[in-house]
Formats: sequence, structure tokens, C-alpha cells
Amino acid sequence: MEIGKYQRLLASVTLPSSAEPHIPALARAFAVSEDTVRCIYAQEVQSRVKKRHAALLAGIEAAMTRFDNGDDMVQIAYALDLPPCIVARRLLEALRLGLGRAGTTLALRDPAALPSLVKTPGLADTLLARLRRDLEACVAADAVCCPCADSARARAGSAYEERLYASLHEAGVAFWTEGGLRARGFFKTPDAKLQVPVAVGGRVVHWIDSKATFGDARMHRTQLAEQYELYVNRFGPGMVIYWHGYVEGLLEHPGVLVVDEFPAKSSILQLPCLSVELVRPSEAPFRPAVQAA
Repeated sequence: MEIGKYQRLLASVTLPSSAEPHIPALARAFAVSEDTVRCIYAQEVQSRVKKRHAALLAGIEAAMTRFDNGDDMVQIAYALDLPPCIVARRLLEALRLGLGRAGTTLALRDPAALPSLVKTPGLADTLLARLRRDLEACVAADAVCCPCADSARARAGSAYEERLYASLHEAGVAFWTEGGLRARGFFKTPDAKLQVPVAVGGRVVHWIDSKATFGDARMHRTQLAEQYELYVNRFGPGMVIYWHGYVEGLLEHPGVLVVDEFPAKSSILQLPCLSVELVRPSEAPFRPAVQAA
């Protein structure tokens, strides 16, 4: 995506936490898929959370005071311009309910289960009922950081991995899956390691990683440091697919080819298959060893 177009789209989805972009309208206006708009919106929200999370932790006492004075969690989140589920997590921690991280996630997935998850004895039923209502409201108001959104991203990641594997099969390219590599003792593996390297657009490809997202500069830079450079050092050059597009001018790396779709079969150069005639041992001609004089 041309950088100017990306910046305009990013500005269109940069909204207060109390508002959400009209994704179908933006997709039509910018001639991109709804998934692309959705990814860019989620990345903007996640970037905002990273920038403000330390301030949220430092100001949690003030947020608790607002909660004690009757503000609900959604109101507090909107005042802080943060996703409601992120603020709800920190408030539940501050309340010292003994939930832990896993218990907090379960409570957000099913607020009705909160009373059975709380480890602090003697809590008033009115407080538990209020917390349940607040959690339900936070989940309903948060399109990016709620558990159902996390699950949707995980499902999309798996679906696009399967799409990658199907494309490799169709192209006749032999490969090991991520699970297969880990079974062989590898750690930090790409989604597919080619059994025999291929060439795409004049670039050698030993491995392919599938990303069911949009490649922006921050995310690509992070992935280069945490994943792609490790793959290059271990396996050689490879390719990453940002299925929902990427912004032009990403940090280039000589060992990482960036694309937004699986290459056409005609553009993949493979080593020719050698025809080998198998001969049974009993049919092989006898050649006596030549003894040295």
C-alpha cells in the first residue's frame, strides 16, 4: 500500500476509545478489504495500549477511586482513552480478588463465572453483581482487546497457515510444517520450511512465514528482530506473506522477501526432478573388483 494512502487510512481509524470506525465504509473508500481496515485499526489500538500502559499502572489508584465513587469500568476506560478490557484487567488486579492472569481471562470470557473464580472470601453479592455487569459491558464495548477478538485472531492465523500449506501442495513444493519442525527438535520455527529451496522473483526462499495481518513498519521491525532474522541465520533467506497487505517502504532485509499473496506457480522456480531408474540388487550387472597390480 502506498504510504500516503496508508497514513490517510490510519488517521481515519485513529479514534477515541469510545468510538469505532465504520469498517465497511472505509474499505469502500480506500478500495481495500474489510480485513485490511480491521487489521490497521487493531494495530493502532494495540500501539496506543503499549504507549499508555505504564501510565495506567502508575495511575491505577486514581482509577480505583473513580470505581469506588460509582463510575463503571467502561466510563473509566473512556476517560483514559484505553480499551475497556485492558482497564478491566488492571482494575480486577487492583481489587485483589485472587483471580490471577488466567482467572481474569476466564472472567472476561464468561463474566457470569466470576463468583466461582474469586478467591477472596466475604465479598458482598452487590459488588460481585456490579463487577459482572461491568465486565459484560467492557466485553461488549471492546472490539480489539476482548477475549473473543483474541480468539478470532488466533482462528484467522490458523486458517491462513492452512491456506499457505494448500498453496504449497498445489504448487508441488515439498515442505515441513511448523509442528513437524518442532517434532524434529527445532525451536522458533517458521510456518513452513521448504525441503528444497525455490526461487521467487530471483530471490532464494528456504522458508515461508504466514501473517494474517497487515504489515506496518512497527510490526515488521519487531518481527524482523524477534523472528525473521533468527530464521535467516538458521535456515537461510526466506519469505513472509502479509495476507492483508503491507505499507511500502518497510525495512528491507536481504534475507527476507515480503509479499502479500502466495506467488503464482509460474513464478516459482524449482529444481528439476531427476529421473532415476531403480535397479533391484539381483538385476544389477556384476562388476568384479579390479585388484591392484
